[in-house]
This record gives sequence, structure tokens and C-alpha cells, in this order.
Amino acid sequence: MRVVSDAGPLITLGRAGYLWLLSALFGKVVIPKAVYAEVVEKGEKRAGSKKFQEASWLDVREVKNKTALRLASWGYPAKPLLRKG
Repeated sequence: MRVVSDAGPLITLGRAGYLWLLSALFGKVVIPKAVYAEVVEKGEKRAGSKKFQEASWLDVREVKNKTALRLASWGYPAKPLLRKG
């Protein structure tokens, strides 16, 4: 199963010390580059930020279809939304 996450769940689980739970449940978790920037680059001084940098199971990708991503965030089934790179 492919899982795409926004910053909110990552930040909350990171602060609580349960970031590892995502990889245990889903293996790889895909996040848009903007989410990575928000969590890691903007939040570099926050607790748990280093764990994100070390998380090899996070797959950071560029959004290629913003409309489909918006629909997916509302619960609609999504076709491939993100491309590697």
C-alpha cells in the first residue's frame, strides 16, 4: 500500500516519539517536497527534526498533479500523484 502524508501527522508523531510507527505500519511513506521542507528545513530546531532526516523509509517526491493531490486529501482515490526526484 502506498501512503502519502501531509506535515501534520509527521510532526505530531515525531514530537510524541512515534515516528517509527509509520514505517512499521506502511513500510515506505511518500511525502511531497513541500512537506519535507516544512518538517525538516523550517522545523530544523524542533524536537524530532533529525529523525526525519534519518528516516530512509520517507520517499520525498515532487507533486506533478496538484488538483489530484487536493482531491486525494479529501478522500477521493488518486492516480499516481508524485514523481521521483
